[in-house]
Amino acid sequence: SSPGRAHSRRCGLIWPQRHALLASELFGHEAGAFTDARTAKPGLFELADGGTLFLDEIGHLPIVLQGKLLRVLEERTVRRVGGTRSIAFVIRIIVATRVDLPSAIARGEFREDLWYRLNVLPIELPALRDRGVDVRELAEAFITRFAGEYRDRSSSDAGDGGRARADGARRAHPCATRATDRASYSGLRRWPSWRGTPRARW
Repeated sequence: SSPGRAHSRRCGLIWPQRHALLASELFGHEAGAFTDARTAKPGLFELADGGTLFLDEIGHLPIVLQGKLLRVLEERTVRRVGGTRSIAFVIRIIVATRVDLPSAIARGEFREDLWYRLNVLPIELPALRDRGVDVRELAEAFITRFAGEYRDRSSSDAGDGGRARADGARRAHPCATRATDRASYSGLRRWPSWRGTPRARW
């Protein structure tokens, strides 16, 4: 990967035996730091220097790594696993989670000081069920993306093209399955207009 570009890592559902692997991916490691570490490897903080690092499912980050992440954010330097040299970086960090972090803090599952460090510019994205007007755009995007790949050869004639497109999307993605339930098989031209407060009900 090239430095300065956007990098991402999903932090959720990591087995305890793989915590060291996640630490290596985030912070890098030196040769000999652990078994099979034959050569040094830069972590995502180094690779994203000058760019953006996106950490998904941050609410599931193991508690043993939260303190290390907090130190990296506060000092703006990273130390590779097994290393002694601090490496400075300048990056934009974006995190996302579906976890209610204040509740996780109360349960002792997430560090409060890390939450304050990350909660600089919070953006709350409502669930899709509360954004009914977005369903049409998502359905159209999925249909366009998957229609060619999943189109039934038996339904390839012009008169059945809308049904083939819808069937392809239904098999391709659960979200499109729900979305195309609201569209006729002749396509999305008859999509009902949303009135009042938009809200999709599944």
